[in-house]
Amino acid sequence: MSRISQEYYDETVLENEETFELSPDEAIAETISQLASQLQLGDAATINDGNCSAAKAALSDLILISHPHSEEGLMERKRHDGFVSLLTRLDEFVQPNETSGVIDVNDLDVGTCVDS
Repeated sequence: MSRISQEYYDETVLENEETFELSPDEAIAETISQLASQLQLGDAATINDGNCSAAKAALSDLILISHPHSEEGLMERKRHDGFVSLLTRLDEFVQPNETSGVIDVNDLDVGTCVDS
């Protein structure tokens, strides 16, 4: 399977919404259909009938499929960015010889990764 970035998905949803004057839900469905076809996530007949449940499930394992400007989408992306930031910080503690250094958990900002 080809790789897809979150940015590409978000841009495609917003472009479909604007270009085709679709509602947010319609733009998501259109984007999922397009990506499913491009990434060969299902057979053409199923995708063209608008039943992209298998493709939607496959994509949701790779990216956030909510609308990028929805309340849910903004919260998901904020949590995701916090999680990635935390992983990056943790990665800094791994030494070149692949041993880990001492981690002071007070130095890590985990607030953005935890639901309140």
